[in-house]
Amino acid sequence: FCSSTIYNSGTVSGQSTDPNPSNNQSNTVSTLVECQDDSADLSISKSGPSTVDAGGTIVYTLIATNNGPGVGQSITVSDPVPNGLTYNAAQSSSNCVLNSYDSVVHCNSFSLNALQSKTINIAFDVPENGFCSSTIYNSGTVSGQSTDLNPSNNQSNTVSTVVECEGE
Repeated sequence: FCSSTIYNSGTVSGQSTDPNPSNNQSNTVSTLVECQDDSADLSISKSGPSTVDAGGTIVYTLIATNNGPGVGQSITVSDPVPNGLTYNAAQSSSNCVLNSYDSVVHCNSFSLNALQSKTINIAFDVPENGFCSSTIYNSGTVSGQSTDLNPSNNQSNTVSTVVECEGE
């Protein structure tokens, strides 16, 4: 029905003789049906440092984008906490929270118009010990309430960060 026109008119009749039957039919009313496109192609990209000092903080930057055509509603960016690291809320974007039941940081409840992006920072603290010369791998996802036209770009690239320690 989107972009179509609905026509409607009414008539009246009764059992009695009508002295003026010419006014028993209403004029025709036309209504154009407009639909909001609730589909959106959400995508996400991620960047972060290639190295971090043991005991330091990794701050990842995630960019959620709506490639259109409609408005992306109830969008959530999710980022799992890498094993052994601790979520740093103070250095992360304010709409991000750690859900302890799944060890995932969720930055949720925002909308994006077509061709609009939102930048989100998510930070994790690296312990002082036990990670020297190891590599931390991390990626994020984006999802929303709108129908996603291309779900294949809803997972970011993986960022690799090597932990450096003094004396190495």
